[in-house]
Amino acid sequence: MITVPTAFAAAAITRNGLAGRQWVAKLPAVVEALCTQWQVCIDGDVMHGYLSLAIPVRRGGEVCVLKIAWQDASTRDEAAALAAWGGRGAVRLLAVEPSVGAMLLERLDATRSLADVAIAEA
Repeated sequence: MITVPTAFAAAAITRNGLAGRQWVAKLPAVVEALCTQWQVCIDGDVMHGYLSLAIPVRRGGEVCVLKIAWQDASTRDEAAALAAWGGRGAVRLLAVEPSVGAMLLERLDATRSLADVAIAEA
């Protein structure tokens, strides 16, 4: 079970009122259900941006990120865009659960720069 970061929860509630409070309250159970559905286990601390949580997870030997976003006009089509790009120039989408605004994504390596990789590989 995850703990939703306090600052993220407070911002979601401030922006979205009761709907935000209800969404935040459901997040731990949603993450647990998605971990079961996608057969992943949590592999690091919960991170967040403005509208979403990002939870490092592992599926067997594969490192991934479970991202759950508040659904609005700015996030609604993110999975479709990632699917269309197919990992070319963007993070690879591994699975999606649109009913809860969740995506399973490849985990990028912040220590590896594409500037150090041959153009064909990059």
